[in-house]
Amino acid sequence: MNNLTSWLSKKIIHMVQDKNTAILLIRNAGIGDILAQVNNFLLACDRLKLQPSISYNNNGQEKNRNIIDGYNLYDLLGFSTSPKCNPLINSAASSEPTYSFKEFYYMAISDGETDFEGKDQITVKYGLNGCYGCNFKRHYNSVETHPVLMCILINSPLAVMIAKEKEKKKRPQIFFHLRRGDISQIELSYVENLLLDKSMTAKIAHVEGIFTKEEAALALPLGHKRHYSTTATALKVLKQHIAETNPTPTVIFASDGFSQLAGRLTNRHSELFLSGTSMEALEIALCKEIAPLVQLSDLQFIGESGDLLVQTLVQALASDKIISSRPGMFRRLANVFCNENTLSVYVDRSYRHFEKNR
Repeated sequence: MNNLTSWLSKKIIHMVQDKNTAILLIRNAGIGDILAQVNNFLLACDRLKLQPSISYNNNGQEKNRNIIDGYNLYDLLGFSTSPKCNPLINSAASSEPTYSFKEFYYMAISDGETDFEGKDQITVKYGLNGCYGCNFKRHYNSVETHPVLMCILINSPLAVMIAKEKEKKKRPQIFFHLRRGDISQIELSYVENLLLDKSMTAKIAHVEGIFTKEEAALALPLGHKRHYSTTATALKVLKQHIAETNPTPTVIFASDGFSQLAGRLTNRHSELFLSGTSMEALEIALCKEIAPLVQLSDLQFIGESGDLLVQTLVQALASDKIISSRPGMFRRLANVFCNENTLSVYVDRSYRHFEKNR
């Protein structure tokens, strides 16, 4: 690890000498999104011959998304100790960036002139939609994780936790991740004992509303339909990986669970349920949908709390295999901390029929 850090540091010093500065104002988001923002920004800076600097808001006031288990998220990932990063001061956090990331990206991939002349320092910030149309793979065939980001991550507290967890392992470990949260699409049959009208059991509950299967095919966001995996498909995939692993592996199951869906059902559709039905009761009932995966695993992390997130990250990145249909949170980190074939992404094609209804 020390040799890698030394090599990365020398490479970074060579990359940033005699360049004007571009500052990324990170938009608080999930871990996968934050790392994508940083990596794309660093790649764009290389192409534009700009020295990168990364600024982040660590006050924890933006939906508390960056406060986890006693750690600030940016502390955990190593941002707070990197010379390339610094916390935003309040005035910078609220100031208008020089460029949106989309503008910055298109300047980076074009061969045209930029308007950087006379600007020693520019600032860049992602919009709410990120830059999903930005594809650096067309321009950087060999770069998975930028050396600057890799250097930050391998010197982070998270790296220390992962190394300690790997030392404790006594047998192969499979980590299976099933995305639920705001993309949950669950038949109300799982909460039948809480329903006033039992004829509703065939309908689909989603954070956007209650739908028949035909209505859901048209109403649900396309990304939610494309990336959703049924428990039946997930179970089949997990069983296959267990059968192919020798000796018998430890199986860890993780999911963001149903707190978002239970909260939405309680707040917007309470009339459907028995009087006094609580969010907690709904959440417990909805968890029956993933019960087969829970029963097949040795250890479970279900929910969206900060302490669970840290444990989930450490256990996943210490595993021999990470399996997910939505690996955004793990993809960049797995590139840094895991072997090449650790991350296994599967596609649930049972939901392809949604495409025909668009």
